[in-house]
Formats: sequence, structure tokens, C-alpha cells
Amino acid sequence: MAETETSTDITLTRNPYKVLGVDRRATEEEIKAAYFALVKKYSPEYHPDEFIEVRTAYDILRDPASKAREDISILAPSPRLRYSDYPDYPEQPLSHFKLNQQLSAILGDRNLDQLSDQERAKAITILRGRSLYLAEHGRWEEAEEDFKTILRYRPSDTETIHNWRAMRWKRGYDLALAGHWEEAIKIWLPLAEEMHDGELFQNLAIAYGKIGDEENQDKWWKRALEAWHGVLRQHPDDEYYKALILAAHKQSGGRFLGGTTNVSEDLVGASGKDLGYACMQRGNWAQAVRAFESCFDEYRDDVDFLCQLGWAYLNTNRVNEAFHMWNRALKISGGKDQVKDHIIRGNITIGKRLRSQNIHQQALAHFKNALRFDPTNLEVRLLIAETYFEMRKFAAALKEYEKILELDPRNKAAKQGVREAKRLGNLR
Repeated sequence: MAETETSTDITLTRNPYKVLGVDRRATEEEIKAAYFALVKKYSPEYHPDEFIEVRTAYDILRDPASKAREDISILAPSPRLRYSDYPDYPEQPLSHFKLNQQLSAILGDRNLDQLSDQERAKAITILRGRSLYLAEHGRWEEAEEDFKTILRYRPSDTETIHNWRAMRWKRGYDLALAGHWEEAIKIWLPLAEEMHDGELFQNLAIAYGKIGDEENQDKWWKRALEAWHGVLRQHPDDEYYKALILAAHKQSGGRFLGGTTNVSEDLVGASGKDLGYACMQRGNWAQAVRAFESCFDEYRDDVDFLCQLGWAYLNTNRVNEAFHMWNRALKISGGKDQVKDHIIRGNITIGKRLRSQNIHQQALAHFKNALRFDPTNLEVRLLIAETYFEMRKFAAALKEYEKILELDPRNKAAKQGVREAKRLGNLR
């Protein structure tokens, strides 16, 4: 797909999220769909200034390093609400009036305790919808009452727990955007004890900074970094979180490093395994390899150890050895999905690197290897489609986009890809 080249170094006068009309929670697919929609509206021929702004915003948000530099200084919006009982929302809006009517029809002059199990289940489904409507419309207290009622009967309802937390996060977020930092902190503090979420910790750090409380500001930045390092332990190839951690250290002048960047000094007397994990957290991949190899015989049948050694190898360009470790772990674990996920992500990582160097055939081989372990993986199928697109093999790209739509009929990136492949390949 031919596109005008721009640089992410260009300074935008507006936040790139606002330029594209998305928020920080937007997925890669949503960012791409927003970009394509705006490019259609602002073509480079007739709207060159607007096109450059849109393209620059897109380049910033699709690059992990520049996105992290943007994200480190802005508040994170709340997680999105979940709607398993109402899958057509928001295309089909919820009606508060209809929900109340439906609930009244079931209850009559009874309360939930007096209903049969079947009736109560229907009533709770309606309450889940009403609580979402109320939360979306900022009617916090009423929504909270519905959340409490649902959890009284279903204390392990993870979706309701998620939505209640998301609502409180959003309530604090709206207060913070309005400059009511202390009120936002009061809402976020108890929530932070329930959620080990780096973005929420970051919000607290920013809020404390706004009211001049440096001690608490530093405390929550450190907790954010701990949470992000935890993400990296689970997903060592995540370039965004690597960049986010680096951006936080740069913004703070490195004061969160604990006075040293030398991992071996920090962990004198630690096991080779612990030292290797610590090296990985700080991106010292070569040192991690040496630490892991020093104790390999002791942990040669430890599945997690083998998987992490695989990532250390991959990040030191020892690709064959990385996949050897993952395949060994797969055999020892009896084919567990957790190990397959490492192999999938390893293939994705190498495939993306090759694709960025225009080595498309080898990139496709890695993406297709990943697909062998998870044929329904939409991320991998989208990467295959986009690679074919870059190779100008529009018929093959179209076939992959159509497979994605079979799995996810509402996938915006695939819909856009189908249109573009048909147009550029003169396909029907």
C-alpha cells in the first residue's frame, strides 16, 4: 500500500490520540482503522497539511518507542467495560427505560430473594445491562448499587467485578481531567489495592505530582515500574513495555534505579536463575544468557526456566537456540498452551523483524509457523495478510483477510484490508 513517508520526529500541535480520534486503550486495529478513515477524508492531494498531521500521529502510535514516550506523561483511561450479555452494544444502544420495564415485569411486587432461580438469573442479566448503562452515563451511585446487588448473588462474577473497577477508574479519570486531583486520588487509592495495574499506578504518580507531593509521586512511579517489569517477565518480547520503562527512567532522571544499574551488584549471592531473571528485567540479555547457562544443568527440566532462556537467546540473535529451548520445554510440558504461546510469540517477533527489513518470504514462514500452534490467532493472520499486501500479492492478502472475517465478522482492519486488496488488485 503506497503511503507518503513521514517522520515520527515531527512535532504535533495536538495529542496524536486526539488527531486520530482514539484513546490510549485503542488497539492496533482500531488505530489503523481510524487512520484509514481519516486518510480517505484528508487526501494528500487536496488536504496536505491535515494528511501530514494524521500520518504523523499514526506513525507515533504504531511505533512502540514513540508511543511509550507519548504515554508516559498522560493519564491512562479506564479499562473498557465488558458486555457479554449484550454483544451488539454499542451498535445497538441500551435503553434504560426498556431495562427497567423488563425488570419490573419479572419482579412484580417481589424482591430478588423471592424469585425462582430461573427468574433471578434473568433479573441479574437485566441488572448487568442497567449497571452498564448507568456507568456509561456517569450515574455512579446508581450503577454502584446495581453492581453490589449482582455481586451479592454472584460474588465471583468476574465481569461485574471488572466493570465496577472500570467505573471507579473512569470516575477518578474524569475528575483528574477536570483538575480535581485530590478527589481523583481518593477514588484511585483503594482501587490500586485491588488492581495490580501499572497504568493505574502511573495515574496516581501523575496526580501526586500535580499536587506537589513528591514522596508519593516517587512511590507510585516505582510501583508502576514494578508492575511493568512484571509484564515483561511474562512477555519478554513486548517492545512497548520495554520502551515505557525506559521512558519512565528518562523522565525521572534514572532516580528509580535504586542507585545502580549493575544487576550483579544488586544480587550478590543470588542463584544463576534469579540473576538471569533480574538481567532480563533490565534488558541485559547477554548477561542473562551467561547467568542462565551457568546453572543450566540444575534447571534443564524446568519449563519456565527453559522458556525464559529462549527469550534471552532470541534477544541476543541466537534464534535457533531460542526455538530449541522452547521445543524442549514443549516436550517436557506435554504440549501445554503456555509453552505454545512462547513459540507463537517468538515466531511473531522474528517475523516482524524480517518484515521490517523487507525479507517477506522468511517473515511469512515464521508467521505460518506460529499459525500451526493456533490457527484462530487473529494477530498472526493479520500479519500474514499485511505481509502479502506489502508483497503486492493482493489475491493472497484478500484470502487471509476473508479468513479473519470468518473468525471475527466485525474486525475493522480486515474489512478495510478486503476493500483495499480488491481495489488495488482489481479483484471482485
